[in-house]
Amino acid sequence: MCSVSLSKIEKNDQFEIGKLEFSFLLRDYEIRSKNILLENKIKIEQIDGPFNSFKGEWDISKKNNYETLIEFSAEFELPILLNNLLPDKAIDSFCEILLEAFLDRLSNV
Repeated sequence: MCSVSLSKIEKNDQFEIGKLEFSFLLRDYEIRSKNILLENKIKIEQIDGPFNSFKGEWDISKKNNYETLIEFSAEFELPILLNNLLPDKAIDSFCEILLEAFLDRLSNV
């Protein structure tokens, strides 16, 4: 779970198509997602990847002049084999990968 790479494949006025590559449990994965950019949200839907389904959302809200609250939520279905093998701690680690990629992309903007 060391490497994370986030890239933009396509962009238009309504959405972006992105690709997230990462290593997890000694295996490389790639997720292609449709990302709908709203005023204070980014809605994510897997187009192709290791999940049976994946929908996520970044919600960004200004708390005051010095603080911004960023929340991430996701609903996903793992393939049955992974579902039986992965403990909750491994799923939490995957969520940390997503957060790391988001923060890395944010620091490059």
